[in-house]
Amino acid sequence: MTWHAAAWIALWGFWVVVSRHNHPNLGINALATALLVTTFAAAVYANHLWLLPRYRRDGRFAAYATALPVVMASLSLACAAAIRLVYDALWGPDPLRFGFWTNFGMELAGVAIHVFAVAVGVWSFGKIARSRRSIKRTSKSSL
Repeated sequence: MTWHAAAWIALWGFWVVVSRHNHPNLGINALATALLVTTFAAAVYANHLWLLPRYRRDGRFAAYATALPVVMASLSLACAAAIRLVYDALWGPDPLRFGFWTNFGMELAGVAIHVFAVAVGVWSFGKIARSRRSIKRTSKSSL
């Protein structure tokens, strides 16, 4: 579990650097990015620890295909609202900010990209691990 935290912290650092010109100061950038990365992590864990096991086990793929976007959209809405509150509390109304729905759309796109990237990574590493276990069993049985 420690490597999970390290990965999310590294992702936070990456996004703080990448988004440094999108925020008026480092404090707001760090907080907004922390909210975003927390949202990405929540969506990833909801997908892998709750949605996939619940719906794949029962073969309810249509329910999964409905639940995942609902979860991602709900988390993105909460994130967009939280970031707006951070801005209003620490900076005041930002004349350069996008509208709420534009921010929601950007958050949702970010959530979708991170959920997809982690899903592909988990699937790929799982496939590699299964292949290695199969090779080890085959080589042991041939001795």
